[in-house]
Amino acid sequence: KKCQMCHGKDFSGKKKSPSLLDYSYEEILESLTINVPRKMKKVVSKLSEEEKILLSDYIVRYSKQ
Repeated sequence: KKCQMCHGKDFSGKKKSPSLLDYSYEEILESLTINVPRKMKKVVSKLSEEEKILLSDYIVRYSKQ
């Protein structure tokens, strides 16, 4: 739900947040682990490593539907 607040219900992006639909699993995971955008740091800091992996997988699977 936190991702959808900024990236939209279908992850297609909003005014100041990019679409996640064309990102690969690796790119999404990297943005949750290594290169975390400043705006996402607070939300991401609350996620476990397993949650980051599962979230990356969910976004990629959802966007391919």
